[in-house]
Amino acid sequence: MKNSSGKNSGIFSGANAARIIVALICLCLTGGLMIYSFQSSLDRNEEAAGAVNDAKSADDQSDLSVSSNIPVTDSAGASDGADSGASEKSSQKNDAQKDVSIMPAEGNIIRDHSGDGLVYSETLNQYLAHKAVDIGAPVGSEVTAVESGTVISVDDDDRYGLTVTLSHGGGLETVYANLDEASVSEGDVVNKGDRIGTVGQGSLFESADDPHLHFEAHKNGEAVDPHKLWNW
Repeated sequence: MKNSSGKNSGIFSGANAARIIVALICLCLTGGLMIYSFQSSLDRNEEAAGAVNDAKSADDQSDLSVSSNIPVTDSAGASDGADSGASEKSSQKNDAQKDVSIMPAEGNIIRDHSGDGLVYSETLNQYLAHKAVDIGAPVGSEVTAVESGTVISVDDDDRYGLTVTLSHGGGLETVYANLDEASVSEGDVVNKGDRIGTVGQGSLFESADDPHLHFEAHKNGEAVDPHKLWNW
């Protein structure tokens, strides 16, 4: 199309065409930049999401690891362990009781074992070896076995009155004399602490003394000091 001067006046005239081309180029560049920016944003979002997921996965694995290291208590096992511990303590207590030394009668020692020396006897009015321990106690006081064993004799001795003798094995025997009565018979098996009789008045050889138990210990037929066998 030509104007009155004879020049082209259309939109695609030289100047307009240049402007249009420049505008299209700018639009393309702008669109490209927007697309690139949008894509970059998507990539960053995906990377951020991936990082979050990785961190969550790491936390989950850490929790699992911590959980696996927590000891699990087996109630049945704990109960069995408690029962076993109680049984062991009971056994240890019984063993300790077995090791405790007990005197054959409750009272004070009024005449001790003389060892290799001599002691004065008021009844016989002379010095004699005393191979026993005399424990003062009222008549009728309980007399008990110092160790478990078997009754090998219940005799009425001419010198020391009613006497019970126990055998404990290993050559050890114990003698309980000057009794008022015996609670056991020959052949009876007794446990440590069992009653075997009661304290009597004075025997023939110790009639001048107060009521007491005359106690002897023999090892392989020889009288020994009871203090060397029991912690009295």
